[in-house]
Amino acid sequence: MSNRLKKLRKEKGLTQADLAKVLNTNQSQYGKYENGKTNLSIENAKILAEYFGVSIPYLLGYEENSTVNKPNATILIELVKELSFISEKKSKLLQEYIELDKKERDVLEQIRSADL
Repeated sequence: MSNRLKKLRKEKGLTQADLAKVLNTNQSQYGKYENGKTNLSIENAKILAEYFGVSIPYLLGYEENSTVNKPNATILIELVKELSFISEKKSKLLQEYIELDKKERDVLEQIRSADL
C-alpha cells in the first residue's frame, strides 16, 4: 500500500502535506501511512480512494487494476453525455488537450492565464 500511495501522490504532483489536509491530519501522520508504519483507517482509505479515483483494493495493494470508484464512474458518464453535444472542432481540441502530458498542460495553462 505504501508504494501505491506514494505513486498516486507523485502522479498528481502533490506533497504529503497536501494529502494530510485531505485526511484532516498532519504531514507526519500521513508520512507514516506512506512509509507503511501505520495502516490507514477504513474511512481514510475511502477518502483517498475517492480522491484518487481508484478502488480501495487497488489503493491498499490488493489489486493491480485501478478501477474507478462508482461515484467517479457516474461523473464520467455525465461528462460523456455532455461531450456528445459539443462541436466537432471543440471535440478535436479537447482530444488534443487530453493527449498532452502534464508539463505540456501546465505550459498551456500558463499561456492561457497570461492572455487573461
